[in-house]
Amino acid sequence: MDIEAEIAAYFINNTKVDDPYTLTEYEELVYSRKELIFNKLTEHFTYTQAKEASKQERMETDQMRVQSLTYGEIEFRSFAELFYTIESRYGGLPQGGIFYDLGSGSGKGILAAALLGNFQECKGIEILDSLHNLCEKLISEYEDKFTQFVISNHDMWTVIPKLKSIKGDIMKVDWTDARMIFVNSTCFDEEMIMEISEIPVAVGTFAISLTKALSANSWVQLETVRRKMSWGHATVYIQRKVDPEEQKKLMIEFGRALDS
Repeated sequence: MDIEAEIAAYFINNTKVDDPYTLTEYEELVYSRKELIFNKLTEHFTYTQAKEASKQERMETDQMRVQSLTYGEIEFRSFAELFYTIESRYGGLPQGGIFYDLGSGSGKGILAAALLGNFQECKGIEILDSLHNLCEKLISEYEDKFTQFVISNHDMWTVIPKLKSIKGDIMKVDWTDARMIFVNSTCFDEEMIMEISEIPVAVGTFAISLTKALSANSWVQLETVRRKMSWGHATVYIQRKVDPEEQKKLMIEFGRALDS
């Protein structure tokens, strides 16, 4: 990418939103019901439990210095606000298709996506055995109880998404069929971010990443907000996959416009 395109990428992808989306009264009511279900399904799966399991395994396998394995979890409220933002401002959430959490930990991200979205399947990819095992247990809890929640809240869901935990490296597992991805990328280095950015998912795929945005070569940043996570507040990027060649042309044109 030449210097003009780099300048364009900076401006295109560094715009913050001064008016974060606020849930409507009806959305707040629906959210509150879903939050109760999320809390019931995760009551035996605490952040401390998962963090300690991650720490213990990394100590035993001499991976304590691998920053990309640092553990953190979503806050359900923050996740919901991001999903409602996409639904209301950016053409709606994908109907059907597959949601992926890249580095899914104990599985709370895929559970949240199942409750908040309309996906056919929600998959998590996790490299640590201890966290993958916790996610499998959470999926069992979901499979045992979620149908009853759907029956008693039939107005909130038309499908029951499948949950799946995949044990593996996010750079080696095939997730090119994603319609939406979540990347807790706070501790990922720039090389890893670039590799994730270049995975050939379909144009139109949404991405939510933390602290670091995906590459402007093929991802357009829609919105940047601050949201609470398990370790504190993080900068969150909402992005959409675009055609790389079209994006390159856009950035070059934008860069030329800055010079004129």
